[in-house]
Amino acid sequence: MCIVDARSHRPVELAPGRRTPLRVWVHVPCDGACDELSGLRVLLVADVLARTAELFGGQALVGIASSAAYGDRREAFERHAADLGIRPIEEDLDVPAVLGVLRWLEGESEMPDGAKFETFAHLDRVLGLELPRDVGSAYSYGPAR
Repeated sequence: MCIVDARSHRPVELAPGRRTPLRVWVHVPCDGACDELSGLRVLLVADVLARTAELFGGQALVGIASSAAYGDRREAFERHAADLGIRPIEEDLDVPAVLGVLRWLEGESEMPDGAKFETFAHLDRVLGLELPRDVGSAYSYGPAR
């Protein structure tokens, strides 16, 4: 199965055993009145894509670009999505808080290095930072010169 990568605009194969999680970013259409049916259709397509990727043995995370798009109708929208069997959307990860915990963990002297690495690697699958790729390479903190 192939999809088009939004960043590179190139086809990417979703091969069995894919190690990198598929991150699906959903943009719910909203033009003032907010067409709920169109929004549900977008969520359904994203949910089917995520489930298909998981059938290939991968991990998929679905986030929504604007969960506030429906304003006071958000609860009804989410209820209708649940009625259709669409899994709840993931996006409130509080990345700054997670990075703060990782910074704390980095300096924690009582935790074995292997346990730290595993923690970083598992959280990386959710955050998509590609941290294991840089293991062993020099990294300088601060802006590039």
